[in-house]
Amino acid sequence: DNVLCYSYGVPANRESARSEQVAEVLGYPWVQTPYSPDVWRNAFGSAEMREYRSFAANGVSFPHHDDWPAVRALREKGAVSADAVFAPGHAADFIAGDHLKYLFDPLLWEGDPHDIEGALVKKHYSLWHDFVGNRQVRDAIGRRIEESVGMFPRDTDEDVARMFEYWEWQERQSKFIINAVRVYEFFGFSWRIPFWDRALMDFWRPITIALKMREQLYRRYVQSHDHMDLFQEDGPLSTWSRDLVAQRRPKRLRRRAYDAASRLPGVARLNDRYRMYRRHLREWNRDPREEAHAYGKLRYLLLDPGKRHVQSLALRDFLRDEYGLEMSSLGRGQETGNSARPTQAVCGPGAAGRSHWP
Repeated sequence: DNVLCYSYGVPANRESARSEQVAEVLGYPWVQTPYSPDVWRNAFGSAEMREYRSFAANGVSFPHHDDWPAVRALREKGAVSADAVFAPGHAADFIAGDHLKYLFDPLLWEGDPHDIEGALVKKHYSLWHDFVGNRQVRDAIGRRIEESVGMFPRDTDEDVARMFEYWEWQERQSKFIINAVRVYEFFGFSWRIPFWDRALMDFWRPITIALKMREQLYRRYVQSHDHMDLFQEDGPLSTWSRDLVAQRRPKRLRRRAYDAASRLPGVARLNDRYRMYRRHLREWNRDPREEAHAYGKLRYLLLDPGKRHVQSLALRDFLRDEYGLEMSSLGRGQETGNSARPTQAVCGPGAAGRSHWP
């Protein structure tokens, strides 16, 4: 009876609009905390945020701070009671199979689906592309992945799917995602993660790839039990198969010529730099939180081309403030074969967690 729904980010962003729609249909009050570059600059410059990052990392993960300004605002405004219990939707997409697309969908992973290490490195360990390209760093990552899933058979698609999800569960969900709820603890609130209910986990564990890829079973369920017409647009997609997913639109002659030219010495480097600029520009324009705007447009688009997105810069700041480690010195240390400590600090499995927005 006493439920409050909330969202955050740039006013009228897509996720907030959908959140408000669902809350209205269910008859619950809904509030939004607007984000802006000033909100982020204030948060990152505060002693409270530095204290939170140390509290939330727990030595295994990059601290999650997407909703940190929102929860702080809710507390300061007295919008929630002191005994409030936060219930985020963390892990719902993972248990339903959504993350398998990073292994089997060639639009997201062009390599062999049986190359578990390659797929995991691309999704979880590439916050800094130039750093992860270092041979010693990559070898260290490979050893850690092998320690986690080396005992699994890897002959069939089901085998590699099981390996991929086991690693995701043990190294990201149980570290980055679980530690994400520290934001509620930090401000004195309790939390529950309903999608980590043991019965629900046991249900999803044996489900086959065909029913998990593209969240087939989940989509069928919500469509058939959607009495309020909330999720009709999330209905089941076409039945998954590797052959179907692998079908691509043939490239035009101009595109093939461009791809060939981009492989030439010198041109490839410029092409990579241009692609990274385009990626960062899209993020700048589409980020519903405007966190990147806190760094300034010219700085964000033109400097640090090796970053993956804004979380890369946040990680760099966190490593410097919490551990006294500089990314630039870490890279040089690895190239000269110095100390293994930087590899262990930077390549922690939870560190490359992607935030909610695409």
